[in-house]
Amino acid sequence: MPKHFRTIDAARSNLSAIENSAIDELLAGRIGRREFLRHGSVLGLSLPFLGGIASAVGLGAPAARAEGKPGGTVRAGIAVPGGAIDPVTFYDSGSYQLVFQTAEFLCVTQPDLTL
Repeated sequence: MPKHFRTIDAARSNLSAIENSAIDELLAGRIGRREFLRHGSVLGLSLPFLGGIASAVGLGAPAARAEGKPGGTVRAGIAVPGGAIDPVTFYDSGSYQLVFQTAEFLCVTQPDLTL
């Protein structure tokens, strides 16, 4: 029995027989997480719902294993600013994006006031 069988039973009560068959196949191990997400989205179920069911079965997303390394390069695609970058007078989305990416740390700090 899955870890959170009550979550699965509550979700199954609102589904049709065809939609319940996708959950049955997942519980029986005949389809994997990717096939379940694909099959459920074809049936019209939302991805957050499908992800919740997959997590309740024990097939949640694996934890990230890689750690960040210093000295990397961040590349971001943004709209081209319409004029000079002045935080007081900017008016277009390109300027907003640039200022938010570079100046957001000015208002979001740690409790000891470090970045």
